[in-house]
Amino acid sequence: MNVIVVAPTTEEAEQMARDLAGTGKDVLVLDALGGADKLPNALAGWRPEALVVHQDLADEVKARQPRCPILVYDPEATADEIADALLRPPASPPPPPRRGTGPLRARYATVLGLQGAYGGAGTTTIACAIALAGRERGLSAAILDAGGGDCTLTLDARPDEQNPGLAVGHGVVVVTGVPPRPAGVWAALTDAYDLVVVDGGVLSSNPALIRFLIHEQGVPFYLVGHVDRPVETIPPGYGFILNGVAERGAPWWQRVDARFPHVEGLTERVNAGRFHEPSPLHAAARMFVEQLTMPAGV
Repeated sequence: MNVIVVAPTTEEAEQMARDLAGTGKDVLVLDALGGADKLPNALAGWRPEALVVHQDLADEVKARQPRCPILVYDPEATADEIADALLRPPASPPPPPRRGTGPLRARYATVLGLQGAYGGAGTTTIACAIALAGRERGLSAAILDAGGGDCTLTLDARPDEQNPGLAVGHGVVVVTGVPPRPAGVWAALTDAYDLVVVDGGVLSSNPALIRFLIHEQGVPFYLVGHVDRPVETIPPGYGFILNGVAERGAPWWQRVDARFPHVEGLTERVNAGRFHEPSPLHAAARMFVEQLTMPAGV
């Protein structure tokens, strides 16, 4: 767990960093800040999985709306207690605001996973598009984000203060800080949501998590490649999604355009100059979800 510590003084922040390191637990302090003024620069230079914030600075840090969970600590708490709180699996997701009633609830295809053949294939963009398409069909949707937190950025999701590790954007719940065997989290997600999409990052990353999902949970996975860069090998059992305009006559899921559907509020980093309606990617995601939710035999 990579974190940034924010305390009233540099001395206090550095002491907390040393104390956390001394626990021997899987917590790495990327930076120790005295005050919140330097936090924007620190967040720009690092990509922490959480912020460890002294209770006196909690309101000031929250007002800056960082895109990662915040753990507010009491100065009386021990470093072991803080480390344990950081490493505790995310709480069960809250009930979705709108419960879907589609056939996904009774089908194996409730869930799917995506992995990129390489960085920049568009895995995160497609994962978010599928989740948003599910929301359009009245399904409750969640993303298990093991790809580095980019789903949170793409959906402009805001952290859930009551549930560290959860964020919500455009009606889609994003779960970050995923442990290698998230049995409890996975059970809660598949019980509470109609559609669960896994952003598994680049192929060969998160091997323990992917093994758990495929071999123990039976999650179907798709490899994402880009039309401008060939994919040499598709892992056995994986489906394939080509991000780009393929040859005429290719299956619809291979005619996926890199333009993201126009959703007001999405980050300019992803969509700068690419808003387009109707979006081929949006249309493909809708068709994909329609196929997933189609009753057997139809």
